[in-house]
Amino acid sequence: MVAIAWWSVMSVIELGATDLATKRLALKLMYPAIGAVPVAWLLFAIQYTGQTRLPTRKELAGILLGPVLMILLVWTNQYHGWFWSSMELAFQGSLLVSVTERGPAFWAWTAYAYVVMAVGTGLMLKLALFSGRVYRTQAIGLSLAALFPWGGNILYLTGVSSVFDLTKIGFVFSGVLLGGAVFRRQLLQVIPAAREIARDEIVASMKEAVIVVDERDVVIDLNPQAKAIIGTPGAAWIGRPLEDVLPGLIELRDSPTDDIPDRAEITVPVNGEERAYEVRQTPLHRGYGTVTGQLITLTDVT
Repeated sequence: MVAIAWWSVMSVIELGATDLATKRLALKLMYPAIGAVPVAWLLFAIQYTGQTRLPTRKELAGILLGPVLMILLVWTNQYHGWFWSSMELAFQGSLLVSVTERGPAFWAWTAYAYVVMAVGTGLMLKLALFSGRVYRTQAIGLSLAALFPWGGNILYLTGVSSVFDLTKIGFVFSGVLLGGAVFRRQLLQVIPAAREIARDEIVASMKEAVIVVDERDVVIDLNPQAKAIIGTPGAAWIGRPLEDVLPGLIELRDSPTDDIPDRAEITVPVNGEERAYEVRQTPLHRGYGTVTGQLITLTDVT
């Protein structure tokens, strides 16, 4: 929000200036905010949607490299002309505006920013598609809040609105949407990321062993209790077929009977001792009733 506010203030100054030097300076001061907005949106989307893997320091540095290079090119443009090859004053009706000839660095930055915005918006739309009503409404609202200024920017760059940058008008609509999301849709009270963290903590603290597999019976997660049964570091089994982890489990799931029992029992050697485990298999559902895997719990009943 700070970046958007700074962007808007510099836009007003640039629009109201009557000399080229002031307009050029306002544009240069505007671009740190322009660089911050897409990156902030992506990082917010990653955090808000509860992604299990956050960017590493190297990945974050790579993400920030685009805005940093863009700002350097903007502030040194007078030496190379890669960002703006020319800039002059012209009247559009009664309004004195700066007309720029955009260089290759400008279009490279625009492509980068659009890709970053698309990734963040994609995460939000994925949340909207596969979540309950509350989270779906939030995600749709946030996606629209991003799409309004993004769409305005596209209209401006394609010449549909060559006089005024509609990006700022898009921010007004975004503010209205975000205000409604905060006060009516529990945007700040109910956060998907908190739900994901809570689920992880609950599974990790369960007394039962838990193994999560996808629809192909490939292991995608284990809790500490399951790792203790297997006797090998759990990370070594992530991405491996379930039959390699505990063969007895796959035999139960391949039962020829029409109805696979909700509960079954298997015997597993643990530390040289045969132990009996009650097995429960629960399908994992995502949007529209699609089954995307199984949650398998093993309770020691020896």
